[in-house]
Amino acid sequence: MIGLVVGIAQDGVDAIPAVFDQFPRDFDAAVIVVLDPGIGDAMRVLALVRQSARMRVVHAVESLPLETGSIFALPTPQATRVQRLQLRIGPSASNWLDDLLASVSIEFNWRAVGVLLGQRFEGREALKILETSGGRVLFPSVRTPAGTCPHRELGRRVVALVERLRNRERLGVRAVKPSVP
Repeated sequence: MIGLVVGIAQDGVDAIPAVFDQFPRDFDAAVIVVLDPGIGDAMRVLALVRQSARMRVVHAVESLPLETGSIFALPTPQATRVQRLQLRIGPSASNWLDDLLASVSIEFNWRAVGVLLGQRFEGREALKILETSGGRVLFPSVRTPAGTCPHRELGRRVVALVERLRNRERLGVRAVKPSVP
């Protein structure tokens, strides 16, 4: 299974429809959506995710098993981690995002992918935790061809990367870090 963490900042909310529309209904990844604490109306943002996605969107709760083709939404900063492909939610902690990303890195290793929507995400540096385990982190490209939506292109890159990771997993390739298109 591929673990995909999408961090959304206030300045990335407008990108939600363009990115989530690219994910197919049978997307071969478990998607965890994390909102920056600076987002004012978290429920409105998650409603936009639900409206834009073709995948099933569920509110993250304790012991919820992660499964492909689903988006797990964390509306508020919580001490959340992934353990044995289940969400573990505890009381809020100041380093909640580091804990979540470290657990995703441990659980998914090179099959962990992080995506950032918006430049002002509090956890921008924390996303690099995924890279330490061989995972990948994708940001919107600043060099998008004219006439192309950078966020739609980011969604396509994510889908292509997840497909490549799944193919490597099926072939039993475990130690090779995939390249980003």
